[in-house]
Amino acid sequence: MHFQNTVYIAVKKSLSLKKREEEEFYKKLTAMASEQQQESKTISLKILVDKQSNKVVFVETTNDFVDTLFSFLSLPLATIFHLLATNNINNDQQQPSESSPFLANINNLYQTVQNTTSNDVWNNPVCKEMLLHPMNPCESQCMKLFLNVNEPSSKFYVCTSCYKFTTFQNLHCACGKPINGQPKNLDSKGQGNNSQNGVFVRENGSMFLVSDDLKIVPSSSVTYLQLLMELEHSDSTQLEEVTHNIGKQEILNLLKYSLTSHEPLTNTILKSSSKNKGNPHNPSAAAAVKVVPCSSKKSKMDVKVVQSKSQKKMIFTEANGDFVDFIFSFLTIPLGSIVKLLGANSFAGCVGNLYKSVENLDPMSVLLNPGIAPQFGYPNQPLNIPHVEHPAYYY
Repeated sequence: MHFQNTVYIAVKKSLSLKKREEEEFYKKLTAMASEQQQESKTISLKILVDKQSNKVVFVETTNDFVDTLFSFLSLPLATIFHLLATNNINNDQQQPSESSPFLANINNLYQTVQNTTSNDVWNNPVCKEMLLHPMNPCESQCMKLFLNVNEPSSKFYVCTSCYKFTTFQNLHCACGKPINGQPKNLDSKGQGNNSQNGVFVRENGSMFLVSDDLKIVPSSSVTYLQLLMELEHSDSTQLEEVTHNIGKQEILNLLKYSLTSHEPLTNTILKSSSKNKGNPHNPSAAAAVKVVPCSSKKSKMDVKVVQSKSQKKMIFTEANGDFVDFIFSFLTIPLGSIVKLLGANSFAGCVGNLYKSVENLDPMSVLLNPGIAPQFGYPNQPLNIPHVEHPAYYY
């Protein structure tokens, strides 16, 4: 009898293991199918091209394209670097950090976290993963995008004993059991997706004009002519209208060029630079950075600085863990909150124009200061970047 019970338990465990393996297999298939579906999606653009300078004047498109452009502001800095690095590896292009000091600094910070493997540094193994793959604070909205460059990161793991859940894998519950179970059914009720509205722009199906430097306005015959006059394109014989379908790969290129170039549409769609490429988009960007005062004495951190008097530059600093936590937490801050903090004119690319376009179209948009996703922020950071409140989940 004891032998039969042992065999029964062994068979039951084997079947349970096989079931879990099948579930994991089907999950991988579903994820691959979703990724392939995103790869095959395209958005149609009506492009006005200046043939003489080989430059995109502007494009006319629907809110699907504009929503995707606006979603760049919701991406945490680590996500931006990870997306661009993966995109460049797939296309055998140069690393994004080679063309932008901003991206180079994110690269250095990202690589530092990635190469820090000592268990003495991290409170638990999840901390490092949180910094390298932070959650998008606008993830629920981005999941509704027609073309989403960043696949959702949230997966729920449930304790099969007391049914508490987390979004982090390989943790143990307060009851001591591992939290590796999968919820049977999680629906999206209550997310408020209204088919009459876009994701970030108000009107679904509206047409927009997007200039080469990512200034976005609603499309009309008046704004069409105004934009032509502002861009000094009076000779209509040099203008040609073409149609182009843009996919995920080109959207990722647009993300890179929006941080590094003053003509990202020309760089992406025509795969070239205009004849005026020597003119910097914003030569006074460095001088326009805002100085943000520390709001609380409690949030101040003391560091020892070693600097070179002859070169008038800092060599290194010596600081405690609080300062390192603060620096590492930059990776979890979304781009929109960084622009809000430093000012729209602080960036060499066109992110400032993208930010101002959101501001003009919807002054109350969450993208103007997305904040940090729940559990992903440094609690004592002195930058006053809001932490998104955790929604009430029920399982």
